[in-house]
Amino acid sequence: MTLEEKIKQLPASAGIYQYFDINDNLLYIGKAKNLSNRVKSYFNFSPTLKANSTLSSRITKMINQTTSMNYIVVNSEHDALILENSLIKQLNPKYNILLRDDKTYPYIYIDNSSKYPRYEITRKIIKSPNITYFGPYSVGA
Repeated sequence: MTLEEKIKQLPASAGIYQYFDINDNLLYIGKAKNLSNRVKSYFNFSPTLKANSTLSSRITKMINQTTSMNYIVVNSEHDALILENSLIKQLNPKYNILLRDDKTYPYIYIDNSSKYPRYEITRKIIKSPNITYFGPYSVGA
């Protein structure tokens, strides 16, 4: 299936999308509450598939390098945000620069080894049988 055919068949569902170059190198991971609308906003379809003329030069360059794409449908825009963040940190796509840092969503945890356990907030996960984590939580959750 060509890139154009795949784009035209995208569902109107929440999810993440991934752009790849001719060598299958991951270029970009994005999220959407409507995959079809979001991905189509990058492209003009007439007469041939090319980058939308309203894009920045950096994004135009990325779209011109894109030869294939994948997507994952999720239940909500919030789930897409969390999945996008997680995949960017794991895979380090070339054009995702904002979420590549070492920050992550906060978790609530309880250290059960304390005499008086209490809830705390952390962004660092420490593997321990005595610590119980809840989350991750996004801002406003």
